[in-house]
Amino acid sequence: MNYNFSVGNGAYVPLTNKTVFQSGTQINTDAISNEITLPFNFTLYGGTPQSKVFLSNNGFIAFGSAPSKATIFSPISSSEIPSDYVFSGLGNQIIASTVGTPEIAHGQNTNGDMVFEFTDLAFVTAPLVRFTFQMILKSNGTTLQIMFGDNCTGQAINSTRGSQIGLRGLQTARPNATSFTTVYNNLSLGNGNWNLYSPYGLRLGTNSSSSVTTRLASGLNMVMPKSGLTYQWLAN
Repeated sequence: MNYNFSVGNGAYVPLTNKTVFQSGTQINTDAISNEITLPFNFTLYGGTPQSKVFLSNNGFIAFGSAPSKATIFSPISSSEIPSDYVFSGLGNQIIASTVGTPEIAHGQNTNGDMVFEFTDLAFVTAPLVRFTFQMILKSNGTTLQIMFGDNCTGQAINSTRGSQIGLRGLQTARPNATSFTTVYNNLSLGNGNWNLYSPYGLRLGTNSSSSVTTRLASGLNMVMPKSGLTYQWLAN
């Protein structure tokens, strides 16, 4: 099994039936949730169906096994996550934004999909940033989405730092695949413009160094996604 990747637009709908993992300044301390049981089995890369995940407040979930520590900010390329499978919505060192109502929660939406929701958050190096997104495991058990929500804003910055977005699967999970240190289904956004989809903007990454750049040149404004921007991985 591999994936067809696409970019689209949808209507962002916040969770109403949810379990809150962290809120407010709790989010400023790196943390991994207890085991979360999925409402349905989920399969990545045609491997063993997964029934549980661990949620990191640094923007990702690990299937089956918990990360060995909470201070993991590049989950796709980290060797400190024993799980064969990782889904990263915005892997970085995440904190509560100084505006809005910061919260990390999970639950099922009205379609029966499992949703991990990050609301009004920022990066430790850019506390005036504000972003909202959902990592969605579709109820068909194989399709994954990341959808960005309302009120995403940037700030003027003085440094560069990338975030990892996408999927990871180990060699043991994929027939005829190279090792996890070589191939990922992750994204690279080299020019910082989240709303541009072209060969020079968003592209499918091919190795562990691929990431999404969330900073621009020194002193410029970080560009954040528009509400409804959706990344999808459809199994084939």
